[in-house]
Amino acid sequence: MLNYPIVYGNGGISDYQFLKEYFWEYKRQNPNTEMVLLGESYGGYLASLFAAEYIFRKIIAISAFTSIAYQELFSSERSWLKDYLSENALDFYTLCRDNKVNTRTIFINGSRDSRVPYQQFLALPFMKKFKVNILPGFTHRESGTRLEYVVSLIKQEL
Repeated sequence: MLNYPIVYGNGGISDYQFLKEYFWEYKRQNPNTEMVLLGESYGGYLASLFAAEYIFRKIIAISAFTSIAYQELFSSERSWLKDYLSENALDFYTLCRDNKVNTRTIFINGSRDSRVPYQQFLALPFMKKFKVNILPGFTHRESGTRLEYVVSLIKQEL
């Protein structure tokens, strides 16, 4: 489960490279292991980048942004993004545009998430390799019965 930045500085690139090396090494040592990657928020963004790799059987991204440009314009987190992310960082939108999505990717986002507005998913080109679940009335992070519902969705995808 990925969530917060792993390696500070050069965000979106150094974190991804660090994780990519780790995951490939694990896969080399355990070649028959089927892995599912689960990420939330920034970790969901990072997880979605692995859709271009052939490491995981499936990727599940919760409250994950797919477009850096959209985030910089419309997210309540725009100042953090500008300070943290590298200008060379990729995003899921770019992977789709360049036809590099190789791994089944499932997004779960709330319709009332101001940190990751769901409208960015509308800009993604249609592809069978990913699925988007927009949960009406849900926000960025939930608790109680709403969290239980998100967990049940994740379990269905496993």
